[in-house]
Amino acid sequence: MGYKQYVRNVIMKWQEKATTTERKTEETLTVFLSVIRKIKIMPKYKKKPVVVDVVGQFDGTHLLQGMDFDMSGAFVRTMHENQKVYVLEGDWILPEPDGEHYYPVKDEVFKNTYELCE
Repeated sequence: MGYKQYVRNVIMKWQEKATTTERKTEETLTVFLSVIRKIKIMPKYKKKPVVVDVVGQFDGTHLLQGMDFDMSGAFVRTMHENQKVYVLEGDWILPEPDGEHYYPVKDEVFKNTYELCE
């Protein structure tokens, strides 16, 4: 059942049980309904199956392609205004679509999102 149908069902049940006093609030309900009609329900999208390149998993000691380091630790630069993102041991390093920048993905997220291509 969609959100709009759910709201309609709630309103119908309310109208069936409403007393005369409660019906005086029908103006409020009408305003409420007009607001709901203007709300756009977010459409659902499913992620397309995409094959991605993976530089590797950071082991905490050896820098991988696209990585650099400073006094605070190892990092990669993303394509979002060349943002510096620090990388922790276990993070996976993936190249950005531009091929020049990289981004880290936490191990748990990586394992839930990607699988090895044969």
